[in-house]
Amino acid sequence: MNTNGQLKRWFLIAIGIGLPWLLVFFLQLQPFPQQLSTAWQEVRSAETRLRFQSAAKAMREILEFQPWRTELWIRLGRFYLQAGKWEEAVESLSGVASRPNFDSEGAFSLGEAYWQSGKPEQAIKIWKPLVISEEAPPELYSLLEGLQRQQGDMDGALQTLNYWIERVPDSAYPKLELGFLLAVDNPSSAAEVLNQAINIDRTLSGRLYPLRKALKGESLSKRDHLMQTGRALAGLGQWDLAEILFERAIQQNSEDAEAWAFFGEAQQQMGKDGLPALVHAEDLSPNSPTVQALMSLYWRRHEKPDRALILLRTLAATEPEESIWQLELGSAAAETGDLMAAMAYFQNAVKMEPENPLVWSSLARFCVEYMVAAREVGLPAARRLLELSPNDQEGYVLMGRLLFSLGDLASAERFLLQGVSLDPSEAPANLVLGQLYLQEEKYEPAFYYLQKAVTLSNPGQVEGLLAKRLLDRFFPGTS
Repeated sequence: MNTNGQLKRWFLIAIGIGLPWLLVFFLQLQPFPQQLSTAWQEVRSAETRLRFQSAAKAMREILEFQPWRTELWIRLGRFYLQAGKWEEAVESLSGVASRPNFDSEGAFSLGEAYWQSGKPEQAIKIWKPLVISEEAPPELYSLLEGLQRQQGDMDGALQTLNYWIERVPDSAYPKLELGFLLAVDNPSSAAEVLNQAINIDRTLSGRLYPLRKALKGESLSKRDHLMQTGRALAGLGQWDLAEILFERAIQQNSEDAEAWAFFGEAQQQMGKDGLPALVHAEDLSPNSPTVQALMSLYWRRHEKPDRALILLRTLAATEPEESIWQLELGSAAAETGDLMAAMAYFQNAVKMEPENPLVWSSLARFCVEYMVAAREVGLPAARRLLELSPNDQEGYVLMGRLLFSLGDLASAERFLLQGVSLDPSEAPANLVLGQLYLQEEKYEPAFYYLQKAVTLSNPGQVEGLLAKRLLDRFFPGTS
């Protein structure tokens, strides 16, 4: 037999032996693409229906076939984050964090997973290298700086803010945050940075006036400089920084009742027990208006408004020209259920200081929270607030809440979206938008804003708790 004949014979033998095995192998592999296709369909369907736990389960099936695909592990981690499964998100993302193609999105998500699972130190460790990346998400800087401040790492927070300013040099917000931080130890630099923020956004000028005045402190004693700067920072919501300054004032004079009272208030604002400091302040100066005012706030927070009213009436009689006591009396009276008296107090404050945005915001908030004269009094109050502070988020959110309560959903949505655009980091605005979209049965944006409200809330914050209850009710398995 010639060589060609031998080759043909061996070829036929090979086909005869090998073909059955090839067929068996092919038939065994047939389920692979079908399972993969089905799993992808389940991912897309679950994601559309906001069933992120189901999406994560389907993605895990895909990863059994394609475990080398880092981008799918990152997507799995995002699904777990959206479902509120923090530990699972950490496990999914940390397992591929050392891979060369683990990108900025993956690192940000891993840091978020650590943060949400109560491991801020690890979140900071993951996030810090990202600040120099051009691909870092914009929200990284504010989250990282906030965590660093919580951990007492003020130098790290300063570094993050400087990187943030390099990234967005024309934005006022990071300069504002840097000015607040510098106010603690470097008042002249703080004043310079705050002026830069005002040059970008002129509407900040009025809001920052008390702090800028305190920072000059030309004729102030060290104690007065500490107290005025601390109170100005407290008025801007920077209670962690204010707490530092009030404590320094106590170190200057341990018998300073006002410093002790503000220190106790700052501790409460930071989730600590401020009562011992307040009691000590009361022992030092029981008739001090400041001490009485801050003690009344304590009793209101602890659901004893009757005790607060006693202190506040004394203060209002002592300082009848101060609208703040009328506002506090209104809030305390409302908490006792005396809404007619509360309305009278709030309207007294408006008559006393008609150009003060605070009195109008307090009146509008009372109307919407207690549903008292929302149309007749609340709406005009919110409009006046917007006239006085056209670039302040609070006016838009209050107007949105009032319109929502009155059934004008389209107008409410417009004002709430404007409010969120002015400051996306405030949980209350996101919560109300989520509630509005639920009312309209627009479930995708409702889920988005409710989840943001949960994420942005501090532990135990009412808005976060309410948003979570709504997520559990309308989107089971996602929170």
